[in-house]
Amino acid sequence: MNATNPMNTPSPQTLEQITHVKKYRAARYSLLLVIVFSLVNVFSVAFAQTYFLFSSYVTQIIIFEGVGMYLELANIAYLAVTFIFAVVSVLPYFVFWLLSGKRRGFMVAALVLFSLDTLLLVIDIPAYIAAGDMSFLIDGLLHAYVLWSIADGVKHAKGALAPVAPSHVGFAPAANDPFAEPDPNAAIMRRVTVSRKKGFAASLSRMSCLIDGQCVGMLKNGESATYTVTGTAHELVLLYDNQNGGSAGVVIPAGDRDISYLATTKSAFSGVKIVIEEAR
Repeated sequence: MNATNPMNTPSPQTLEQITHVKKYRAARYSLLLVIVFSLVNVFSVAFAQTYFLFSSYVTQIIIFEGVGMYLELANIAYLAVTFIFAVVSVLPYFVFWLLSGKRRGFMVAALVLFSLDTLLLVIDIPAYIAAGDMSFLIDGLLHAYVLWSIADGVKHAKGALAPVAPSHVGFAPAANDPFAEPDPNAAIMRRVTVSRKKGFAASLSRMSCLIDGQCVGMLKNGESATYTVTGTAHELVLLYDNQNGGSAGVVIPAGDRDISYLATTKSAFSGVKIVIEEAR
């Protein structure tokens, strides 16, 4: 391993792109939270009459209605039918979460659907208060947080999902300056390989790869990827796809040789730390 050229301060473009990516990923995690908690509550209410902290409100209404009819009429068919409808009510969120990884429109659709779900909860709040039932407070607070998170994700979606040219990434800053001397390295094309060392720390999280502020790909645990760049200097930034994940960056030096980097993830007190080294 050789020493790298660490970046003391990433460029404003790179910092802005990191913010977009982290905010959008945080929104997708919030949407996933809705899916997981809703499904957990469907099973727990149906089979144990126990409700956990949070779920889609429509899903909650359906499954509680089914359990109520089952207990009153002692007919398992009511419970079975409402159980299926409750699970189906979660499917749109799953589809939006799955497809929002590449398309902003599905995050917008998730925002609209969850806004309507939250509106139903707000409409029912007077009934909860009249009955002396304060259980809506936790649901209400979590609905507000998820709604804000998804809306924030929609705001940052355009920057997070900005398309990248498939042939190469990066740019030669001097090309935008009519008085600058032409950089001979700008005409050179070379390969940059980024490898993520397989390890336990953050093993389930994806690592995003940004070159000159553009997200060019994501690496799973133990994966490698090769990107084509010009011969000018570039910024390479690696970060995890959760909002509080670690990040690190290096300067890819100008030249005509292919370069390989190895990224190692280490556990730290404040979270995870990424170490980038040049590999030979």
